[in-house]
Amino acid sequence: MPRTIYISITKNPGGKPAHWALFIPTTNTPLSGKILHATGNTSTGFFLEFKRNFDFNTELRTYKLLPLAEVEDRLVRDTPGHEEEDTTARDRLESLATTVECPKGDVNPFNPEVSGGG
Repeated sequence: MPRTIYISITKNPGGKPAHWALFIPTTNTPLSGKILHATGNTSTGFFLEFKRNFDFNTELRTYKLLPLAEVEDRLVRDTPGHEEEDTTARDRLESLATTVECPKGDVNPFNPEVSGGG
């Protein structure tokens, strides 16, 4: 059975840019699952983080989930338990995500001449 991967777009308060991430629901729970995203800031850089057992039912911010792709179920491992944040890959899909380089920090993150950041 294929698993759907979604783009998660969550609005941030105060006019800050929305946060984009990948969301993979746990089997038979369409709003609970894992988030794969980059977190950090422009001055120190970003790193890949996995939020397991994340539940959109408890999300207070406005969000949108858009289907992106389907992957084979054997590539995704559900992790029972409470919500947790981790940087260690636990399945094939997470391992693949670690091959994507996150943006590096910038000594002058507010320099309009330098592109990138995050």
